[in-house]
Amino acid sequence: MKKILDFLLEKSQYFLTQKRIVVVFLFLGLISFILDSRNKKNTPESQESATSESADTYIPQGMVLIPIEIQNKESLSQILGNYGVVDLYIPSFGEQIKSRKVASGIKIMRAPLNPEVYAVLVKEEVAGLITEFPGPFLVTIQNPKTQKSTFLRKKQNTVPTSILTEI
Repeated sequence: MKKILDFLLEKSQYFLTQKRIVVVFLFLGLISFILDSRNKKNTPESQESATSESADTYIPQGMVLIPIEIQNKESLSQILGNYGVVDLYIPSFGEQIKSRKVASGIKIMRAPLNPEVYAVLVKEEVAGLITEFPGPFLVTIQNPKTQKSTFLRKKQNTVPTSILTEI
């Protein structure tokens, strides 16, 4: 019986020292993890990524980002990622107003702060051509390698001018 008690005491001390080593190792690991995460918060990359959430950081010189309302937004969000190239159409409203293409090969992006909002990137000179059309637009997706953007101007109703003279 005494041999069994001695054996158990010897083994229990062995297990207690093993537990201490494991606890010390875990404690040192936790401290190094906390110190490492504090250092990452103070790095310039983390501060830059916190400020780059705004969409205005993506606008190149001479371009403007125009938020647009999209009629087929639900289906577009299932197909398109954060960026893409699209054609914009004015949807059909009965027989009087037919569907018409407004722009072709336009770059579109999702808003980083709200993925349900879309905006198109166009040159400043042609921004007025997009904003003169009422929304919402119908959007079709183009090949992302499309390089050329084209805009269709609103047709103006011109009344033929005639001059009447009486003699």
